[in-house]
Amino acid sequence: MNNHPKGQDSKMANEHEAVTNGPEPKSKTAQLIEAAQARLANKTGKRYWRTVDELADTPEFHDALEREFPQHASEWADSVSRRGFMKLMGASIALAGLTGCTKQPDEPIYPYVKQPENLVLGKPVYFATAHPFPMGSVPLLVKSDAYRPIKVDGNPEHPMNHGTTDAYTQGTLLGLYDPDRSQRVLYRGETRDYINFVADFSAMLESKRATGGQGLYFLSGTVTSPTLAAQWKNASAKYPNAKWIQYEPVNRDSARIASKQAFGDYYDAQYKLDQADVIVSLDADFLSGLWFPGFLKLAADYAKRRSLNPGVDMNRLYAVESTPSTTGYKAEHRLRMRASQMEAFASALAAAIGAGSAESGANWTDEQTGYLNALVKDLKANAGKCVVIPGEQAMPGVHLAAIAMNQALGNVGKTVVYTETVNPMPTVEIDEMKQLVADLNAGKVDWLVILDTNPVYSAPADLGFEKALGHAKTVAHLGLYVDETGEIADWHINGTHYLEMWSDVRAYDGTVSIVQPMIDPLYGGKSAHHIAQLLLADPDMSPNAAVQLTWANVVGGVNVDQNGDSHGPLTAGWRKALHDGWIANTAFTPKTVSAKNTAAPATPVAEVSALEVIFRPDPTIYDGRYANLGWMQELPKPITNLSWDNAALMSIQTLAKLNAVESDVIEIDYQGRKIKASAMVMPGHPDQSITIYLGYGRRRSGRVGTGPGFDAFPIRLANSPLFVVGATAKKTGETYA
Repeated sequence: MNNHPKGQDSKMANEHEAVTNGPEPKSKTAQLIEAAQARLANKTGKRYWRTVDELADTPEFHDALEREFPQHASEWADSVSRRGFMKLMGASIALAGLTGCTKQPDEPIYPYVKQPENLVLGKPVYFATAHPFPMGSVPLLVKSDAYRPIKVDGNPEHPMNHGTTDAYTQGTLLGLYDPDRSQRVLYRGETRDYINFVADFSAMLESKRATGGQGLYFLSGTVTSPTLAAQWKNASAKYPNAKWIQYEPVNRDSARIASKQAFGDYYDAQYKLDQADVIVSLDADFLSGLWFPGFLKLAADYAKRRSLNPGVDMNRLYAVESTPSTTGYKAEHRLRMRASQMEAFASALAAAIGAGSAESGANWTDEQTGYLNALVKDLKANAGKCVVIPGEQAMPGVHLAAIAMNQALGNVGKTVVYTETVNPMPTVEIDEMKQLVADLNAGKVDWLVILDTNPVYSAPADLGFEKALGHAKTVAHLGLYVDETGEIADWHINGTHYLEMWSDVRAYDGTVSIVQPMIDPLYGGKSAHHIAQLLLADPDMSPNAAVQLTWANVVGGVNVDQNGDSHGPLTAGWRKALHDGWIANTAFTPKTVSAKNTAAPATPVAEVSALEVIFRPDPTIYDGRYANLGWMQELPKPITNLSWDNAALMSIQTLAKLNAVESDVIEIDYQGRKIKASAMVMPGHPDQSITIYLGYGRRRSGRVGTGPGFDAFPIRLANSPLFVVGATAKKTGETYA
């Protein structure tokens, strides 16, 4: 390289180089790659790294390391330090009152006049309940001190999770005490009483009695409560023209579509990993994806077969994945693959073992062909003792191929069984959402009641949900926060936290858990059960009574009648269900089913030069619902160690092709829709592919969750919610650390 002095001579030299078409200066990324290659030239063995700077051992990396782990634990010099930001975690402020590390309030306080019989100060009491989650509930044992929940853990006696729990569930405790929670009923921004909403809603119902509820719509998240489903079933008999729509931005639509095509009905797959010698993951992150159905059980069953003790045959894991994950990094054999290729690869694999035909016309690399051939050989050698697991965020064709392969290999009934769905009202959610928006735009919706979901933030961008919402005459929103949807609704009803309410939910195996309140609703909130009950003849029945009536024939009678009136003490069966946390003998029984049609639609494989963008739920804040929980924001994400943020995750080759370096802000354009995100290298990521976690860039979440990160929803469309192909990306000139 020529070194020119500053000034005119340097300018002339640069002009001379431009005229003679000399080589362009190498990008920083290319320089880092060369530095890393030179440093590792004579090395052997494995080298683990997270960033290109770390691999190249640059001074910038050591500087960043000093900032993250500063000597003497000094704070950053930013105007709002990391420690200062942690002080803003509203729930932490509230929880401080539960510890002994704070002074007493200035106003006079008094002890109990008569101490409750079961209260011994300093001695915690434990209650069983469950965390409702769209993919299946998490059974819990909650530690309560002086009637205030202070710790949640898995229920050690529950057959599904045996005491284990996940980060989402642990973090929800913070949401109970979050001062940013909604604390009152609002009508167009002004405080009202719940009875005012009931009067307005009841008047509407009376006016629609003659039309059977025509124009009344409900929009909820995925339902996992048998009681809520029963309430809606009873209401449908009274208002047959009313509609209930379910929509979650992270849903099981691919599995639902595949099940309906293969079996003619909706079924859930349960995998028995403790019985599997060979496990194949097709973009299924079942070891670290907290949203994966049955994550806790699958991880535990997988671990049982990883022992070196005598008599334990170790299993073998193959992982084909489009976004690096803990599951892939745990695998003995991992293959990175673009999301747009996954369906064709699954079809080719199914065809190779005699479970279908592959007509994708894909041109596989030598690496991919070798992997496929080895995988076919191992699956055939372990027929009946292997299992193929499709990812929840994979295309329906991947699920169809997995169904066909498990059936052809004789795995059904051994390592995989099919059962009823955890959702008692299974649907293809994106189809329902499209129809709702069409009805809104057509002026068919008089009342839309939105229950515990936030579609203004998370609905597919091309549907224009927020604009369509303006065509409804009245919009009511029930939620834990006045979020993006609650902000523009006519009515907002403050919701209850699951630790404050009565309900019932099903776990991955179908077992029914009773959700019982650990504490009175802090702000007098309501649940979806309260709203649904308004449609019935006994609108004042409590959720407690509704849940008891749902299971009266199973637990051996209850202490309420059909009007919800109490009659005597709790029955032994109901007391046992509350004590244990679940209702015995309610787990699903495997169904005898046979796949009739597993032919996936012929989907052409995208050109390898086409840039694809993959959307995945965030490992710590999911779809954004946990964005205001400081614990979850602080938790490092697998592989990248990111916290308080998301990024455009890509391979180092893709970064170099963009002539960018980490922390450069890139603009991603898909069909004229644009977002910006900071670039970050993810080791093992497929080339020409970018992954962005959902849930960030919130506009109205609370003092913790509003603002951080980049919103990926503006380029997530209704017909391509899992990934898009054909995007473009370029540097903006901005940087974002």
